[in-house]
Amino acid sequence: GGVTGGCGEATFILDITCDNFAEETGWELVDNNTATVLASRAIGDYATEPDGSTLQETLCVPFGADLELTLFDDFADGICCAFGNGSFDATVDGVSFLSGGSFGADTSASYLVPTGVSSYAYLWSNGDTTEDLTGVPAGTYTLTVTSISGCVETTTVTVGEPDAIV
Repeated sequence: GGVTGGCGEATFILDITCDNFAEETGWELVDNNTATVLASRAIGDYATEPDGSTLQETLCVPFGADLELTLFDDFADGICCAFGNGSFDATVDGVSFLSGGSFGADTSASYLVPTGVSSYAYLWSNGDTTEDLTGVPAGTYTLTVTSISGCVETTTVTVGEPDAIV
């Protein structure tokens, strides 16, 4: 099963193909901005997985996170080659930042999740796509906001006539 957390704005995926000793494998994902462990699997957590199992761990992470992923092997022989053909690939929104299988006791890499991408799309009932609706006549308007992760919220606002200038 996958590890899940509070939904952020980007999707981290760790694909693992186990070698013949899945119980030796563990990993940890840290956000260095906050020194927070976002998700992890301890050595032994995969002990019940059959040899050669393919696993996928998925986690939502915020834009701007300074991720550091470390994979561990308790026997210090990685997950490839001598005892099965294991491998792994870590991506954020489809961009691979750490992959392989041949390593010793551990391997790690950092990845800065890009910022500057709007995490929301706005659609007003009058066709406007800005966050704030301005310069419109009095009336009722519906706003639909869609997050990058696909969550949709809708609200309705009523704009009144401005006060008369005296």
